[in-house]
Amino acid sequence: MVGQSRVGWGALGICGSRRRGQADASGAGSHQIGDLFLVASFVLSAAVALLVAATLVQSRGEAWAGAERASENLAQAVIGDVGRNLALYRFVLRQTAADVSDPDGAVPMRLISQFLAQATVNADHLGSLFVLDAEGRITADSMSEPPPDASLADQDYFTVQRDRRNAGLYVSRPFASRARDGDPRVALSLRIEGPTGAFRGVAVATVRLAYFGDLFSRLDVGRSGSIAIIRNDGVVLMREPSTDGRGDVGVDIAASRAFQYLRAAPAGSFVAPSPFDGVERLYSHAAVPDFPFTVIVAASVAEVLSDWWRRASAIAILTGVICLGGIVSAALTRREMIRRGRVEAQLALLSRTDSLTGLANRREFEEVFAAEWWRAARERTCLALLMIDADRFKQLNDRFGHARGDECLQALAQVIAASCRRPGDLAARIGGEEFAVLLPATTSEGAQVIAERIRAAVEAGAALPEAQSAVGTTVSVGVAATVPGVDHERAALFAAADRALYRAKEAGRNRVATLELAPPEA
Repeated sequence: MVGQSRVGWGALGICGSRRRGQADASGAGSHQIGDLFLVASFVLSAAVALLVAATLVQSRGEAWAGAERASENLAQAVIGDVGRNLALYRFVLRQTAADVSDPDGAVPMRLISQFLAQATVNADHLGSLFVLDAEGRITADSMSEPPPDASLADQDYFTVQRDRRNAGLYVSRPFASRARDGDPRVALSLRIEGPTGAFRGVAVATVRLAYFGDLFSRLDVGRSGSIAIIRNDGVVLMREPSTDGRGDVGVDIAASRAFQYLRAAPAGSFVAPSPFDGVERLYSHAAVPDFPFTVIVAASVAEVLSDWWRRASAIAILTGVICLGGIVSAALTRREMIRRGRVEAQLALLSRTDSLTGLANRREFEEVFAAEWWRAARERTCLALLMIDADRFKQLNDRFGHARGDECLQALAQVIAASCRRPGDLAARIGGEEFAVLLPATTSEGAQVIAERIRAAVEAGAALPEAQSAVGTTVSVGVAATVPGVDHERAALFAAADRALYRAKEAGRNRVATLELAPPEA
């Protein structure tokens, strides 16, 4: 049976190009549809991924903008509170400076001390108010009357006002109060001048930095956020939460990248690593109007985007799984479509193929015959038909059995197929030991040449099993050809070739007989 299959399908490989091309076209069609389906899946997945990515980018921008607005609003709230209190302190200082600089000396220092003491009653975080003379000695103090005998000429809030006539309201560097157990403070000072502009002293208000600490502690800046107020030269007055537990008072951040961004604009937002812990934060800052202070609200970038990252990760993973699943499904569907296309093409081919010889079967022969008939009729070309029958085949079957008979038929099929060299030629087994060869665009003379080639090859025993040669099996061939016409039945060509075959049989077998058909009327 293995030998039978090899011989039979060898014949199919030689003369089955027409049917093989049809099967290949069917398989290629399935392959192309599968490829289009896979490409469409890729395109759809890419479109979904891009749409999701665009949505995530937009939501990230919204989350970022929301964090910026929240930080800016928080900074403005702090500025409003701080600005109101500092404006009050500035008013007191101006009033005090005006009273002290009165050229008539109408306001005695004792009354000024009482005024300062009264001014601090409702200001919880205002440490003290005092006046220094031109030598830096305390001449009036809100905390005591008479004022303590002390000199503060070494303090920057005195030396700056003494040396710089246009210093205006000066904010000192943070310092530890000598009278209040090292309580950290900052001093606001105004220069006091006489009628001629001569330096007469300084009015000073000390502000407890605990004021800023208490204010900041009530604000929510997140787990990794911070809020700070600094002088415009980069010195920190208070920061919460702090790295030292005491507000990071006096730390100079002027050399940090964050401070360089801050100096570029009086207000706005930027991202930079913290000069304290290196954490990258979103900074929103704004200056306190009329005061040399800047409020900074910093939110951790990771914390700002943490909720977005969780949502984005979940959405991205889900989208990736869906897209990957779609692509995998498309790939599997494509493979199945190709497999089914090939199977269907093979089944279609098998349905038109003689299972024993591998040649076309009667059904395929009839369909191709009809198609070639009408093509030849349109193109006015000659169509030839060979009818081939194995001589004395019954004797071979009776003597050697049907198995050897089948081998003989397979060998005959291979010889016949080998003689059909053109792609358009068709060799078919149309029943028992009877074969047919359809030769498009072939005249009667050309068909006789092919028929004689087949007969001679069989007679010579080419590729035939020994069993066939043992009984001298040959073939008889009938040849008929015509130029088809619309009114000229193709059955007539078939009948003519069949009659020619029987003439060859009657003439002694192992020969070729030709029957001429009259051409159709034009």
